[in-house]
Amino acid sequence: MTTILFIVSSAREIVLADGSSHEAGVFAAEALKPYDHFATAGIKVAVATVDGQPPQLDPYSLEPIFQYPEEDQDFLASITRTFMRHINDIRITLQHLTEFDLIAARRIFEALKRAGAKPDEARILIERSARKAWSETANFVNLLSADPQVTAKVSTAQLRASADAVQADAERGSDEIRQRLSTVPGFQKPIKLGDLSDEDMLGYDAIFVPGGYGPMIDLAANPDVRRLLQVMHNRSRTIAAVCHGPAALLSAGDRPDGLWLFDGYRMTAFTNEEEDQTRVGKRGMPWSLEAALKNRGAVFDHAPAAWTSRVVVDRTLITGQNPASAVAVADAVLKRVAVRVRDDMSARAQVASLAHVLGALPDGHQDAQALALKLCERLSARDFEGANTLILAEAAVDFDPAGICGSFSEEGAKFFRDLISAFPDLRLTVHSVVADSETAAIEITMEGTQGADFLGIHNQEKHIDVDQAWVITAAHGRITSIRAYWCQTQLYRRLGVKRLDRISITG
Repeated sequence: MTTILFIVSSAREIVLADGSSHEAGVFAAEALKPYDHFATAGIKVAVATVDGQPPQLDPYSLEPIFQYPEEDQDFLASITRTFMRHINDIRITLQHLTEFDLIAARRIFEALKRAGAKPDEARILIERSARKAWSETANFVNLLSADPQVTAKVSTAQLRASADAVQADAERGSDEIRQRLSTVPGFQKPIKLGDLSDEDMLGYDAIFVPGGYGPMIDLAANPDVRRLLQVMHNRSRTIAAVCHGPAALLSAGDRPDGLWLFDGYRMTAFTNEEEDQTRVGKRGMPWSLEAALKNRGAVFDHAPAAWTSRVVVDRTLITGQNPASAVAVADAVLKRVAVRVRDDMSARAQVASLAHVLGALPDGHQDAQALALKLCERLSARDFEGANTLILAEAAVDFDPAGICGSFSEEGAKFFRDLISAFPDLRLTVHSVVADSETAAIEITMEGTQGADFLGIHNQEKHIDVDQAWVITAAHGRITSIRAYWCQTQLYRRLGVKRLDRISITG
C-alpha cells in the first residue's frame, strides 16, 4: 500500500519583529485538504512531528477569509484575469480578496441569470463592477447596488444576501476543518520523527510538509528533518511542501560537493509580497522564507500574481506557493507516487517471473541480472573500484551516443571513472529489468549535478536526468559486455550545451 508521511510543525508560537508573538502552528486547510485528498485516493497517511507532540492549528488559518468555497474562489479568479490584458499587470492583494465582497461574484452572477439576464450580459455587469472595485478599492456590492442595470434585475438586499451567504459558508467551513482535524488520529498522536530509522523512513513513498508559521520555527534547522530529507532524496522519493512548509528544506544540509542538497532546484513558497499583506506579516517576520531559500541556492519560481495557485515540480521535489496551491500539490504528489508504485510493481513482477525462469537454469546463468543491478548500485555509491571488480578487463563496451567503443580496460573504465568524478551526487535508478539466461536489459534514469567537465562538456553545474537502456551480458560471475543507449541531444540540453542539430550549407 502506498504511504505518505506528513511532517507537521508542533511549534507553539513565533516571535515577530515588533516583539509581539503569534500562536504558530499548522495552516489548517493545507493539512486537511491534502490529507483528505490522499485518503480518498486510497493512500495511507502517517503524521510525524519533531518532538512527538500534537500540532496546534494556527488560529489565523481558521479565519473565514481562508475558507471560501472553492467554486467561489475559482469564479473570482476568472474575473480578476480580465482586469488587465497581461497577467503581470494584475496585482491582487489579500485586501481585495477579503474586504470588498468580490468573493460574492459567482453567486451574484447566478442571481442575475435567474432574474433573466443572459450569461454574457451578466458577466459584463459583474466584470465591470469588479474591475472598478479592484482599481478604486471600493466595495463590490455597493458598486453593483448603484448600477441600475443590476438593480433592475436583482435588489440591493439580494446582493447583500449573496455576499453574506459566502461569509456564512466560509465560517461553517472553518468549523468543519477544526472538527475534522480533531478526529484524525495521526494529528492527535503523531510519530516522533527521531524514532524512525532510515529503513523506517524508506517505508514511505513520499513526504508532505504543510505550511503555517510553525515550520519556520521547528523544521528549518532540525537534524531529524535533515536525515529524513537526505534519506528520501538519495532514494529518489518524492518530497513535497506547500506555503511555509518549504522552510523544512533549509534543514537538508549539503551534498558531497558542499552545495545545499537542493541547490539549483526550481521551487516556490510563500512570497514576500504575500507575507507583507497578512496580519501576521505586517508585524514583521523574524526572517524571510523567500530570501532564505534563494540564499541557499533555490531558483525561486512564483506565480505572476499573488494568492493564485502555483505548483513547481523539479525532479522529485514538489512545492506549492500558498494556501490556494495545497490541493494542486497533493495532485502532483499522487501522480508521482503512482508512477513510482507502477514502476515498482512492474519491476517486482519481472523479477518474480525471471526468478521462476532462472530457477531451473545452471548457477552460472543467473549472473546477468544480479551483476547489472550490483553495477548500478556501486556506481550510485561512487564506488569505482567495486564496480571495476564486476567487469572483465577485456569486456566489450559500446557507449555509442558518446562515441566510446572498445574494451573495458581501455575505454569503459575511464568512462565510469569520469562519470563518478563529474557527478558527485550521481544516482542510477533502475525502473525495469528483463533478462534471459545470459543477458540482462535494464531501463534506468541517470541523475546528478555536474561538478567537473564530462565528455568534453564544460562544467556549468547543471543537473541531468537522462533515461538510458543498458544491455549487459555475463558469464561465470563477471560482466563480459556492456552496451548503453541514451539520447545524447537530451544530455547536451540538460548540461546547458547548445548544439546545431541541422547545418544548412548555402552558396
